[in-house]
Amino acid sequence: MTPLFRTVFVLMLLCGLVLPTHAQHLAGYPDLSLNGFGWSLGPFRDNNERLSSSIDNGQGLLVSVGTFGLADSRCAVVRQRQSTFNGGSTLALDSVTGESCSKVLALADGTFRIMGTAIEASGRVSGLIVALDTDGQLDTTFHDQGLLTVNALIPWLDADERTLLTSGMVDAQGRLLVVGQVINFVTGNRRGLLMRFLADGTLDTGFGIGGSLPLADYNPPFVLPSSVATGPDGLVYVAGFTRNTGFPDVGVIFRLLDDGQADLTFGAGMDAVARTGGGGRGFFNQCSRTRDLSVDPQGRMTMACEPDTTGTIPGPLVPPGVLRLGANGQPDPTFGGGDGYVVFLPFGSPTGSVGLPRIAVGASGRIVMGATLFRITTDPDPQDILVTRLNSDGSTDFGFGASGFQQSNYTVSPWQNSDFKAEDLIELRIDARDRVVLTGSYADQGDVTATQYGLLARLGMADPEVNAGFLDPDFAARGYRIERINEVAGARRAMLASDLAIDTQGRSILVGDLYLETNPVSTVCGVSRYLPTGQPDTAFSGNGQRPISLVAGGTTFCTSLAALPNGQILVAGFLPLSGNNLTGTVVRLQSDGTLDTQFFGNGYLDTWDDLGLSTHQISARFIDMVVDAQGGVLLLAAGRAAAPQNSTLRCGFGLANDECAMIIRLLPDGSLDTAFANNGIRMLLSPTNPSRMTPQSIAVDTQGRHLVVAGQGSTASDFAGVMFDSAPDGLSGQLIDLRTQSSCVSSTFVTVDAGNARLLDCNRSNGTSHVLRLLPGGNFPDLNFGLGGSAAIDFYTNGSGDVANVGTILPQSDNSIIVVGRHNQPPLWEPVFGRNDIGVAKLDPLGVQLPFGAAYGDLFRFPTYPGTFDETPAAAAMQADGRIVIAGTKTDLRAGVPATDNTEMFVFRIGNPQPVPLADPLFDNGFE
Repeated sequence: MTPLFRTVFVLMLLCGLVLPTHAQHLAGYPDLSLNGFGWSLGPFRDNNERLSSSIDNGQGLLVSVGTFGLADSRCAVVRQRQSTFNGGSTLALDSVTGESCSKVLALADGTFRIMGTAIEASGRVSGLIVALDTDGQLDTTFHDQGLLTVNALIPWLDADERTLLTSGMVDAQGRLLVVGQVINFVTGNRRGLLMRFLADGTLDTGFGIGGSLPLADYNPPFVLPSSVATGPDGLVYVAGFTRNTGFPDVGVIFRLLDDGQADLTFGAGMDAVARTGGGGRGFFNQCSRTRDLSVDPQGRMTMACEPDTTGTIPGPLVPPGVLRLGANGQPDPTFGGGDGYVVFLPFGSPTGSVGLPRIAVGASGRIVMGATLFRITTDPDPQDILVTRLNSDGSTDFGFGASGFQQSNYTVSPWQNSDFKAEDLIELRIDARDRVVLTGSYADQGDVTATQYGLLARLGMADPEVNAGFLDPDFAARGYRIERINEVAGARRAMLASDLAIDTQGRSILVGDLYLETNPVSTVCGVSRYLPTGQPDTAFSGNGQRPISLVAGGTTFCTSLAALPNGQILVAGFLPLSGNNLTGTVVRLQSDGTLDTQFFGNGYLDTWDDLGLSTHQISARFIDMVVDAQGGVLLLAAGRAAAPQNSTLRCGFGLANDECAMIIRLLPDGSLDTAFANNGIRMLLSPTNPSRMTPQSIAVDTQGRHLVVAGQGSTASDFAGVMFDSAPDGLSGQLIDLRTQSSCVSSTFVTVDAGNARLLDCNRSNGTSHVLRLLPGGNFPDLNFGLGGSAAIDFYTNGSGDVANVGTILPQSDNSIIVVGRHNQPPLWEPVFGRNDIGVAKLDPLGVQLPFGAAYGDLFRFPTYPGTFDETPAAAAMQADGRIVIAGTKTDLRAGVPATDNTEMFVFRIGNPQPVPLADPLFDNGFE
């Protein structure tokens, strides 16, 4: 806990209710490890951008493709490296024009293949394949400068026919299967197109007719394939729909042998209306349009389905949904209600209606289904994206999202009822970590003809026990919770977090101040305790939280706390006295949250009366506290001379308004340790005149010495960071000038690692923030750490113009370091993300920044939407199992948000498996 964190407001409002924890991956909730809040807009603003497809190459790069522009469209590529925006560009394809990209696939070597359509120099429309390298850039070594048009590769193509590529897949042998259409621009006839390419990108001439194959039903043909899949036996399946004049559209599936020849054993009995199945193809009535075919190990075929709504097919009208056929092509009686079909939303649902869904089948057999949700035309929020998950039998998986569903509202404002955007889902995928990836677009104000923006979203969190640095879904509802002290009535002005502690039972305790909109503004201290699951601990004050007000109708400030081994809690802060004087206060609570009246007779200690600082005219406020190895409590206070001082106990040089630091030690029973220093109080004075000393943080090293970082200086331009290294009895010590020794103009936090080295934050005059490591026994910089004992911190290595501020340093047992602090956005991004975020980074024992979480450091933003929110951490602590709990304050700074109620406290946890302690290395001091 540092004053720097306490003085900065934080924001970001939580949308929605707190929901019970489901599944370890937080299935159905936005994955905040993607771009900080689970979704990202495309970079090509105001140019009608649509993102159509996204995939991760298994090397940390997620590529999204789509179309940019209208009259002269180009293929667009957006890259996310380690879940952080890594650039967007259009593809410079000089030999074609009017490109559109519809599908991207990743090969085993980490490269990408994109399917689409373009206009050749001759003016002929052609299917297009584009190659990207492992960095998502155009691979100019592939065919013609990275692209391949397919018309010239198809020997059976008529002169009047053109090709379109719409989808594809990579089979078990690494071969690329692409599916599309062959369109006769004179007759309007359409045939299906299937092509296969080898892993090196060359056409597989052993497949079909020289590597390609037409798919047709009747003469004249009209077949629109939408997806391709391979079965467990290596057979190739192509699904789509077919049209015959005078009859309704019906679904069709072609099954081919590995060489592209029709599997003549397939299709018998799949006759549909006015169709006769067999000879390698089968028809089915349930779908007039279908896509996203998947074939499971049992040979069952699952696909998204939109039934015919004209009424020409016998039977009741059925809404869109998902259809599963058995290996024999008949409806699977074990799926849904026995007819092989599950409806997405029933007709007349108050939620709205959907068109043809998108589906993906996971390795577990569960089916994720998503669609664009349409509301009534008068609704100002006309379209959202709705996603649900089904169990393998077709029943709803209620462990997904809220009661089995997740509704996008990605741009929703908590101060409005809807987001007023028309969001459109184009593709749904399940990635290698079982996370749902959604790709599409949105338009403002529900006008689908207006400018469109690309949209990428991801649901489900990474497993924190495997991927350290991500939000921990086992904590609270989504890895975090927002806290208010609801017992206190009255208009609120602010809720500011101050400190955090974890007790011996793994419970997290958060303390903060609630500012009430009274005249004058009054302040109440608030304490909350959470179970290891992140849920409120009802054994504490009945509901897990309680306010503290030591003066009726007055003000009580909280700054720090300590969790004692016996379950008691100490809360330190201060009260205002008459004039400008303050008295430091310490409250002791029992484990159940009640006031311990045995502590100083009334439950709390105050420095003015109980410690007699009134006699010495010293105003004081507590800043920090720590429990030492003997169970004693060391309290750090900032003092000010309220009047000229006497010689027995002076704050400064005896002049009024001099400033000093004080260490006060309490015995384990809570009484003052009169054997410590000067009757329990150690004064820390600055040599400057007038005396100016502002304490920040206190720690105890492995030898019981007390370490205090502070700032000193008689003027603002002369201010510098210092550290006191005091003996356990408080009678002697050493003052280290950090500016002289390590160029630190200020320092706000100190701790020690297992080797007793001192770890401090170090802020330089150029605005950079560092971790400084000083060796014990002299406090000299550790030259084996960083540069000259100092390692610079950057919470967002891909950014420029941003600033990091170190707040808390958490040493690990393997001598690595977790750093938690505040990340300041550059001004350009403030309207999107706000000014402040929570940054987390990890350093190895040499001070080198390591991969941790979503990238080289994480940025945490809690709402699932952007805006001018600020969030600032107040404190961080590590559990016994290594997981990290972080607390802070969030503030909503958007226009129109009432300032009387725009801040709340937050607490969240990230995964960080406790590292295994390393054996003492030989020759660590140069000889053995």
